[in-house]
Amino acid sequence: MDCLFSDLAADAGADDVSCQATYLLQGTAHGGTGPYSFSWSPAEFLDDPTSETPLATLAEPVLFCLEVTDGAGCRREASVFITPQTFGVSAFPSGAQGLEAMRLEAEITCIDGQTQWQWQNLVTQEVFGINENPVQLASVLNETTQFSLTALNAAATVAETTLVVLVSSNSSFLDPNGDGCNSISDLHHYLPDWRLETSFDGDGNGIMDVRDYLYISINQTSPCR
Repeated sequence: MDCLFSDLAADAGADDVSCQATYLLQGTAHGGTGPYSFSWSPAEFLDDPTSETPLATLAEPVLFCLEVTDGAGCRREASVFITPQTFGVSAFPSGAQGLEAMRLEAEITCIDGQTQWQWQNLVTQEVFGINENPVQLASVLNETTQFSLTALNAAATVAETTLVVLVSSNSSFLDPNGDGCNSISDLHHYLPDWRLETSFDGDGNGIMDVRDYLYISINQTSPCR
């Protein structure tokens, strides 16, 4: 048989993320001439690389390749990328305080049915609601503030992350060009002051440099006035 024209097809499944140490691969074949044989690689991660559905042990992301051979000796290949993931939290970048009250948000991975998490303002020690994420702050911050998010799962594993919202002591950095909107135009407003000595910089060190631009918010979500 000319395998070039065979309708044999192999499928290794869709790329996936696993919160478990093991993962059951799902190989399938159709078309061609039965019976089918399966060969997975790399074999060292698998309990049976000749199984249609081998069990993989994951310690790192792995690209698994599947080769299917049918009864006529024709072969087809497929692959799937499996990424192991652990319980954890990671905060989205917060940036600088602008005209709007900040919104705190984080990604929590491998949540189980008993996972709980909570945000806290590490300056005022204010805590927010259990399992509240994202958190919308009630007002604009008036000083640089660090927040933490702590999560606890059913296995009593603790995951933590922090984020910092920058607030300049110079209130003009809330809206540098005074147009009532936080946008890229606010960055442009201070470009002529680059590397100049000034008492109106963001971090208060007396010179306008790249660190001062970190105090400018350009991420307004509501319509500009």
